Amino acid sequence: MFASFYAKLGFIILVSLLQEFNCECRQSYVTICDSLEDIEKLIDKENFMDLVVGNETRRANPLKTYNLHSIIPFNKLISLTIIGQLERISPLFGRCQFDYQLQVLNFYNNDIKKLEKGSFPGLNLKKVSLVNNDIEILEPGMLSTTSKIEIMDLSDNKIEVIEDSVFRYRHRGPVVTKTIILRNNRISYIQAKSLPETLKILYLDGNKLREIQDDVMQPLSELRELSLSRNQLYKVPNLSNATKLEFLNLSYNNIETVDNSTFQNLSTIGLIDLSNNKIRELSFLPFSYLIKRYRPFVLSLGFNQLVSFDFDNITKTYENYKVELFLYGNPFECREFDKIQLAMKNLKIKQNQCDVKFHSEGKTPYCLNYHSIFSLYVPDVQKEFLKLIQNNRKLISCHLYPVNYFSNLGVACVA
Repeated sequence: MFASFYAKLGFIILVSLLQEFNCECRQSYVTICDSLEDIEKLIDKENFMDLVVGNETRRANPLKTYNLHSIIPFNKLISLTIIGQLERISPLFGRCQFDYQLQVLNFYNNDIKKLEKGSFPGLNLKKVSLVNNDIEILEPGMLSTTSKIEIMDLSDNKIEVIEDSVFRYRHRGPVVTKTIILRNNRISYIQAKSLPETLKILYLDGNKLREIQDDVMQPLSELRELSLSRNQLYKVPNLSNATKLEFLNLSYNNIETVDNSTFQNLSTIGLIDLSNNKIRELSFLPFSYLIKRYRPFVLSLGFNQLVSFDFDNITKTYENYKVELFLYGNPFECREFDKIQLAMKNLKIKQNQCDVKFHSEGKTPYCLNYHSIFSLYVPDVQKEFLKLIQNNRKLISCHLYPVNYFSNLGVACVA
């Protein structure tokens, strides 16, 4: 939605960094100021639409405290970006609602340790981006109860806990309505019912979650995309109410088992990524119920610890269903692997082309002859096999990760 604006903005910032800074504001497609003090010198504030303060190469010294009351004179402002200027957003109590055109608020590379209660007044925005600001604490009430924000991105901070009354209020509903992005933080706990029930997209990649309680996920019946990659999850969260889910990424966790009923309600799912976990046993049965004619279904089981993958005597052909599997990187028993190949051929299930390439080129092993290995040594042999696979990932020049299938599935790309 904002791709063209940010492309234009990126070009302008790049050009400005190559210029001599003279502590003033420069105007082109957007107005670019070196510091917060320079904003005060601007005349005709009511006519500005896009404003950028600061640059990525240096932070202000000293950093400043700021509150959003300062932008009231800019009543036509559509986007505001502040880079490397702030150490605090001071609370605004008693100022309930702003009447202006602002759609995008972007604070980047600041040093804001805490978003305090009252930091943001009644905002009705398309996107609030607070990426890479060293934020550690989100205080309940940081967003006004009258706010309505479609997309909120808090990636690349140091947040540890998500509490109630941050993104929604129990008796007033959501203040962030569609998308929450919390990639690359330190989140280990999410309080029950703290996430808005209207959410369509939730990205929590790169955190420290070991488990997500049922009361966190159960209200999210509108969810379309859920990404929990690179956490420490040992089990799949309860997704029984996420009946509209289209994309699920659980890669790079510590999941060992998947129950047959885990995905049974995901009737609209198009992609499930379970790669890079510790799954030892699994069958095709729990996924066979999910496959619909009107869209492709992609399942990644690559880089787990599967010895076999049972098709449970399934006889239905999937020729018209566009089903594709990623299987590379598992210590399959060679005879079991042959059975898998035969079953997929009979059922008209496609093996990913990159999988096929590496299974056939012989650059790395793809199965083990367990009948020739003394049972006592099997764990060590498997460990060596998996180590060899990991060490030879550099040989992989094609795409073994279903992230490359986003566009084919119609999955949204959130910047």
